[in-house]
Amino acid sequence: QLVSPIPYQKGQPLPRKFHLPPLTIEDLSIPAEGHSQAWTIGLLPHQIVTRKLLLEVPVVEGCFTAAPEQDIAKLMVVERHGGPGTVGLGLLHGFGLKEGALASSVAHDSHNLVVVGTDDRDMLLAAQKVGELGGGLAVAAQGEILGFLALPIAGLMSEEPIDQVA
Repeated sequence: QLVSPIPYQKGQPLPRKFHLPPLTIEDLSIPAEGHSQAWTIGLLPHQIVTRKLLLEVPVVEGCFTAAPEQDIAKLMVVERHGGPGTVGLGLLHGFGLKEGALASSVAHDSHNLVVVGTDDRDMLLAAQKVGELGGGLAVAAQGEILGFLALPIAGLMSEEPIDQVA
């Protein structure tokens, strides 16, 4: 707890820019192009480095899909700084997500929107919720938002007191 007073100085308004392009369920499609294997990002516990894995991944209607029973999730990164709104997709092994999706605009070093999930609809729902919030965190499962935290200052910070944010 801070016990020394800090003099208040009114400064410039804090930036509240969060440019999320319109997203559709099709934006989450990863075409398999006749393959049953896909390059996958392999997470290493408690490490920042990853492995490059070639794994058998389920294909549904010609597209790779998440396989929670194999610890394979989908990953989406959306450019959100007012540029082209590029969407990058991939597969992730070792995250441990069993269902639903997590979305975050706090993603060092670029702070683009990052979404990981086992269900495309939940991924889209979580991404759209973060967009509505002007940045932040969202959790979705079974077609519902289960929780969220608005971070409207540059998509990274809250104006709420720390006890409320926690």
